[in-house]
Amino acid sequence: MGIIYLMTFTLLFLTILLFKKSDKKLNLVVCIIFSGCILYFYSLLCASVLSFLNIKNTLFNFSILNILTGLIVYLYNRKKHDKFTLQEFYVNKIEVVCVLVIIVLCLVFGIIRYSGFTSTNYRISDATVHFKMSHDYSTYQKLFDSGYSDSFYEFKNSMYGYYVPCGIVMNILPFNGVTSYNIFNTLFLCLLSLSFYAVILVMSKDDKHNIFKIILVLLYTLAYPLNYTLFGFGYLGPGILSVTLIILTWNLILKSDKKYLYYLLFLFNFGLFVSYYLFVPAVFLAEGLFLIYLFVSGRYKFTELLKYGIICLIIPTLFGFFYLIYQGLGASEAINSYSIDGFSYKNLIGNYILLIPLVCISIIEQIKKKKVDFNLVFIICEVLYIVVTFILIANKSVSPYYFYKPYYILWIIVNLFVFKLIEINKYKTVLIVSYSFIIFCIVFSIFDVEKMISNKNGEFPYSGTVHQLGDIYSFNYDMFTRTLVISKGEIELMESASKFAKACNINSKNNDLPYVSYYSQRRWFYMITGIVPAMDYRKGDSNDVYTRNFVYDDFMKSDRVLCIAVSNDYIDENNKGDNKINIEYDKFDILFKNKYGKLIKKTRTN
Repeated sequence: MGIIYLMTFTLLFLTILLFKKSDKKLNLVVCIIFSGCILYFYSLLCASVLSFLNIKNTLFNFSILNILTGLIVYLYNRKKHDKFTLQEFYVNKIEVVCVLVIIVLCLVFGIIRYSGFTSTNYRISDATVHFKMSHDYSTYQKLFDSGYSDSFYEFKNSMYGYYVPCGIVMNILPFNGVTSYNIFNTLFLCLLSLSFYAVILVMSKDDKHNIFKIILVLLYTLAYPLNYTLFGFGYLGPGILSVTLIILTWNLILKSDKKYLYYLLFLFNFGLFVSYYLFVPAVFLAEGLFLIYLFVSGRYKFTELLKYGIICLIIPTLFGFFYLIYQGLGASEAINSYSIDGFSYKNLIGNYILLIPLVCISIIEQIKKKKVDFNLVFIICEVLYIVVTFILIANKSVSPYYFYKPYYILWIIVNLFVFKLIEINKYKTVLIVSYSFIIFCIVFSIFDVEKMISNKNGEFPYSGTVHQLGDIYSFNYDMFTRTLVISKGEIELMESASKFAKACNINSKNNDLPYVSYYSQRRWFYMITGIVPAMDYRKGDSNDVYTRNFVYDDFMKSDRVLCIAVSNDYIDENNKGDNKINIEYDKFDILFKNKYGKLIKKTRTN
């Protein structure tokens, strides 16, 4: 079925790419990237519609929708032009090379980071949850299904902008879940990078500055997009992607004013709502204000303002609230989640300190020309949103964890304004401002301003890195080289528990099999196998399961729990003093064994 889905997906992709959109030749690179991103969020809309109609999200049903949508696009094109007319394109060879460089670099990253995609390597344990959400979707093939609910998590309530496409990839690829998950995350990093490159190309007035374009794209990618991937934040990524595409679409509207683009805004705005709803306020405010500006400036009539406002904002909002509030989180939970803290990259101003003056100069130059575009409105709204959230931190209404998430969006628009400055040939200005702020950073460092802020508000952890320019690059590099890897062999050890489930008496009533290992490994064990890595766990208390020490004597006395999985590394490193676990292997049958550990079962004589 995967082959049929890929065939229909390719057919729909080519139909969207090739149908005539303009009498002018269009940039082929931009159109290919844009078409691929459209299909990403199209899959979310299909999953939503099918689930609402209580129809399973199988590859077969997706294939039917692909064919129907492709047919509609074909008939629309044929009716408009009296025949199916192909779009004409122009190709810039340097841009093609840049795209290939981005793709190759992302693939090399994935191959190295995930040891050929067979090992997991994520900074936080949240990645395990996003893996299971994706894997469960690929299994149950429906949104908000009761089957998602298990001992600890209500997966059916989660935002699904990430795990629907990831689950589809898991169903297509002939690999295990972990390998498919790693491949998807690698491809998604590539998508984030290419979508930003597409915005740059759309904003470009000519073919100049090609070297700077690729340098800027790489610097952009190696900062917050790479940080997102290394952490394994899951659905934060589609939020970043949807905002990038919203910016791209508004830039295209200003260039061509094609009516079909407003329907794509509906798609991306809806995608944002079901991917990362905390980005919605600033983005929707910017879009609403810009629509009003277009009306006030005389570009739109009132009826057009009303029409496009309903298509772009009102309908996505209604759909989003339906899925997230009625079907999903619930209003109170959605609000309360904003105050929950967690581990993430936190740096107040260190990565922006050099870019702020450049952005300011770029904005001033734009205002001088009396030119208002969506980028200008959006950066103002995004900064205001961050300032308001900063103020709310004082009474702990917002946690630093969520305060720093909009930085992933701010990074997009800030870099676009830096590009605007280069486009108008302000090289000398860039150099003068950069060196001036290096001096400013030295002063900032001497007086340790970040520490002063930390002392006044303990909610801002002091890192002492404000004066370090581009701190996120060194942070990402350190994370890339030091993060613990759960190897292919360890994953095989975990999966052995599923293979020998019957022998270990694992069933709907007995679903616990202790895994003597580290916290992170236990999390992955549960998410990969669905088997609880502890004895007599308290239902609903996931922390109890992952942190509880294994008691060998209790296990030996149990008539219900027959097997345990043992990590050799954990035993070698932690088997000391009072915590020493003396496993008498002669009393067990070895069901599975490799250099990373064993799955053992009590012999019948015990």
